[in-house]
Amino acid sequence: MTSSVVRLSSLTRRTGALTLATLMAIGAVLPAQARTPSRKKAPTAAAPAVHATPGAPVVGDYIVAVVESTPVTNREVNLRADLIAHDLTARHAAVPERAALLKQALNDLILRKAAISFAKKAGLTASDEEVNVRLQEVAAQNQTDIKTLLARVQTDRHLTPAQYRQELADQIAVERLRQGQIASMTGKVTDADALAYLREQQAKAGAGVAPVEMLNLAQIIIAVPRNADAATVQQLQAKAEEALAKLRSGTDFATVVHDYTDGSGRTTGGVMGLLPAAQYPAEFTSAVQNVPAGQTTGIIRTVAGFHILKVVDRQQTTAVMTVPELHVRHILLRTGPKLTQAQALAELTKLRQQITAGKRDFADAARAVSEDGSAQQGGDLGWTPPDVFVPEFTQQIDRLQPGQISAPFVTRFGVHLAQLLGRRAMPMTPQQELEAARAALRQQKEAAAGAEWERNIRARAYVELREAAH
Repeated sequence: MTSSVVRLSSLTRRTGALTLATLMAIGAVLPAQARTPSRKKAPTAAAPAVHATPGAPVVGDYIVAVVESTPVTNREVNLRADLIAHDLTARHAAVPERAALLKQALNDLILRKAAISFAKKAGLTASDEEVNVRLQEVAAQNQTDIKTLLARVQTDRHLTPAQYRQELADQIAVERLRQGQIASMTGKVTDADALAYLREQQAKAGAGVAPVEMLNLAQIIIAVPRNADAATVQQLQAKAEEALAKLRSGTDFATVVHDYTDGSGRTTGGVMGLLPAAQYPAEFTSAVQNVPAGQTTGIIRTVAGFHILKVVDRQQTTAVMTVPELHVRHILLRTGPKLTQAQALAELTKLRQQITAGKRDFADAARAVSEDGSAQQGGDLGWTPPDVFVPEFTQQIDRLQPGQISAPFVTRFGVHLAQLLGRRAMPMTPQQELEAARAALRQQKEAAAGAEWERNIRARAYVELREAAH
């Protein structure tokens, strides 16, 4: 369906191919699942390094390419491929075959190392203080402290603390190089530009562009572990078929959700919220295309597991622009001399286990222990645009389906436990539409300039390909 909606949420996020900014960041955040799996050992005689760099060759490794004067090693390519696969899985996107992943990982690393080389030639650096701040940000994103983060980096990526700090410094330098050069390529978005774009969208909406479909779906999900064997998958599929049989025998959907679904979606009957159809996974929108409100689908298989969907509601909107809103509640513990970050994380982990097991109510727990102003409302923050929250809070909420409770996580305010209650898209005010149009135009210009900048970086770089990664 053609859509004329421009959403605020889409103005700062990109999907599809990884941009340089993204591939510089992948590896800074270290999900526990992103471990390099066992593979056939590489030859024991390593090719000599051009010079010592983070990720330089070690015994059992070898050089697959040289970018400018910096080596790219087989170990680096495989780790990058693992991280790309993990990122795609987390976004419910298809994961390519290993050979294609290795090729993409090599191309990513060539671009990354070329950009680092050019940033250094331009004299761009990062101070120790800036690296310290970035290190704290990465630790917070990983819900841990700096000491634990550095230990994980050493175990998972074979980087010493000094090498990892250098990697973060390189990341900051490349960001500066990219931002400075792209800013000069894009120019300024004027009020007249934004107004013209807005009128163009309004004209399209008035010229017969199909209204945007809004869907409110509920789901039963039987999660399938990432590396589940065939027997486990078959067992979980049988569980999904049993749940479907219950629905077809007349059992209420919310009851089946409570009895069968994985995660905390059972507390809201599996309802995911009223959203533009395009914001749901493609497998979901395809499955419910001809399903009327109040009816359910059969079993749907995705990378996350087996799903059964119910169409709670269907609506259509002709609004040219909508703004997303989140309904969230949370519990906040502030850290300090009397409560360390580790203690707060442990306390909220225990509290989460009690809530998900049905032994404690989230709202009652918030009233009892939360140190946020929302405590008396059971931690309820009401319907709120995502940009009202600090980025590290929004990032955690983005990972949740309605009803799900996050793992404890850290922001600048303390340690949180959050539950997403719902999502919706609301028509914008005229001023919001103008600002969104300005942001959309700026994003379009920056995306085009960014792609051109990356092509230029790759074209200018000296690259010598050696052995293939495996």
